[in-house]
Amino acid sequence: MERIILNKNNYKIWSKIVTGELEDASLVHTILPHIDTNNTEKTGEETIETDSIRPKDDSKARRIIYKHLSEDTWTEIEDIDTAFEIWKYLKAYYEESDDEKARKYKKRLEELTYKGETVRTYIVSFENL
Repeated sequence: MERIILNKNNYKIWSKIVTGELEDASLVHTILPHIDTNNTEKTGEETIETDSIRPKDDSKARRIIYKHLSEDTWTEIEDIDTAFEIWKYLKAYYEESDDEKARKYKKRLEELTYKGETVRTYIVSFENL
């Protein structure tokens, strides 16, 4: 698979590609929250089963994630211990917020044109009929 480097503009596709690689390697469980009543660690809203992921699997998953990061991003996460925690951090940092999505779509809407006029101008003309 081709190497894709994570940045602010490609988180969605990056996460799908890396998740696919983890699935191919049977390691996707390392980035998903797991629930157990005995050995758990509460991490915000999720609960992760601390004994369910073999250290070797976690190490392999971290290597897959690392190969899709720039040096700058890698230095941000190098002290994070598990693939699950790395994934959670990257998602929180790089995933587009609802406000950002709304701004982006509003800007796209304002840039649309119809018959040489912006949509906003066209709507005002239509309302004045």
